Amino acid sequence: LASLIEGRSQKVYFLQGHGEHDPNSIETRFGYSQFARLLQQKNIAVATLRLLGDAEVPDDCQLLIVAGPRSRIDPSELEKIDRYLGHGGRVLALLSFYQSAYAPTGLERFLAGWGVAVGDNLAFDPGHSVRGGGIVATNFSNHPIVRPLRGHTVYFLVPRSVAPLRGGGTAGDAPKVEPLVSTSVGGRTESEGLETGMPKFNPARDSRGVIPLAVAVDKGSIQGVAADRDSTRLVVVGESIFLANETIVKSAANIEFASLAVNWLLDRPQHLSGLAARPIKEHSVLLSQSQLVQLRWILLVVLPASPLGLGLLVWLRRRR
Repeated sequence: LASLIEGRSQKVYFLQGHGEHDPNSIETRFGYSQFARLLQQKNIAVATLRLLGDAEVPDDCQLLIVAGPRSRIDPSELEKIDRYLGHGGRVLALLSFYQSAYAPTGLERFLAGWGVAVGDNLAFDPGHSVRGGGIVATNFSNHPIVRPLRGHTVYFLVPRSVAPLRGGGTAGDAPKVEPLVSTSVGGRTESEGLETGMPKFNPARDSRGVIPLAVAVDKGSIQGVAADRDSTRLVVVGESIFLANETIVKSAANIEFASLAVNWLLDRPQHLSGLAARPIKEHSVLLSQSQLVQLRWILLVVLPASPLGLGLLVWLRRRR
């Protein structure tokens, strides 16, 4: 259907060379072959890209994906990406949560130039978590990417906070940064002791409340009008493993989030009206801690007590 509607295949490049996820890898936890397959099913050609030396972002690149870099990106490479964005480029930036515990990749400072504040922290939401960690996110904004996801959930392993930069540009041509997915009001960040693997809340640096986990950046588009070729778009997410092979298809609406984000970045409004159907390979239920508590009360108290209460009522009526 995508081929018939658009008439040509668009092209997506995955940046490589800094420990990013590999779109050709079938490895369960870190491979991105399922994501690459999703793109190919959407009539999008997939290729990899290295920007060392004289290499530039190719002219046929409709979308550049920077998926979980785990080592420093050379400033010259970031300059090339910035030039690409300055000419109407589109970028999907998925941050590695591992790097919040070690050293910045350079992507953090680069994104600040586009109005995005990447936290040197990990985000938590105890009331919306699962066993073994992670956030079952249900707090979506009204942005076209996530509007169809209301009533669904997106699962993040352990994301960093990603929010509009405070005091960001107010000029008319400044990038417009809008949160997509956030924690509940019970969320918090933890930045103390990340290097030890035992993060703690630091009142001087950390926050409590609604913590944004992903944002969309739009510069040059006119509201209500399709983005032209010179407009720039980015989607920045504080975590990358949520789109890896195991998590993208088995957890919540992760694959739908990926699909909607790509459609918006590539300016495919006809594909943003709702969630596409997909075959069901297995049934799984992802429950938060609060939902597990409710379920426990229902199974251990409410259900056993119901027949007992009914029997007691019948006995009392017969005694009268």
